[in-house]
Amino acid sequence: MSLQQFKSRVLPMKDKLMRFSLSLVGHTGEAEDIVQEVMIRIWDRRQQWKQIDNLEGYCMRMTRNISIDRIRSRREDLVNINQAYSLTSASPSAQQDMEQKEAISRIREFMEQLPEKLRTAIRLREMEGMSYQDIARIMDISLDQVRVNLHRGRMKLREELLKPEGYGRS
Repeated sequence: MSLQQFKSRVLPMKDKLMRFSLSLVGHTGEAEDIVQEVMIRIWDRRQQWKQIDNLEGYCMRMTRNISIDRIRSRREDLVNINQAYSLTSASPSAQQDMEQKEAISRIREFMEQLPEKLRTAIRLREMEGMSYQDIARIMDISLDQVRVNLHRGRMKLREELLKPEGYGRS
C-alpha cells in the first residue's frame, strides 16, 4: 500500500478511533497516544492490508486491545505506587498498625455483606480506579444505575462503620 492509500483509507478513521479510545481510557492524552500507536502499527502492516477484509473493524479492534492494555497497565502502576508508598512511609506504632488492620478487616467484612451489584460497583470504582463509564460497560448497566449502586453501597458501608465497633447489627 502506498502513502496515498493510507491517507485515503486509514487517516479518515482517526477521529472515530480517537472517540472510541477516549471512551475506554477516559484521558485525552492517552487516547491520542493510542490512536498514534494504531496508525503506526497499521502503516507497518501495510503489506497485509489486502488480507484484511474490514480495515475499519481491524483498526477498531486494535484500538480496543491497546486501550485495554493501557488500562491494565494503569492498574499495575497504581498497585506499584501503593506498595512503594507503604514501604517508604514512617512505620506506625503497634497500636496504629493494629487499628488499621482492624479497620481494613471490618471494611472487608462489610463489603462481603453488600449485595453483589453494590459490591462490584464499589470494587471497580474504589479499588480498581475505574471510571463510571467503564463500570457501566463492565456491569452492563446504565451510567445512572452505576451512580445509584455506588451511592447505596457507600451509604451502607458508612452506616456499618459508624456503628460502635461495627457489631451493632440486628
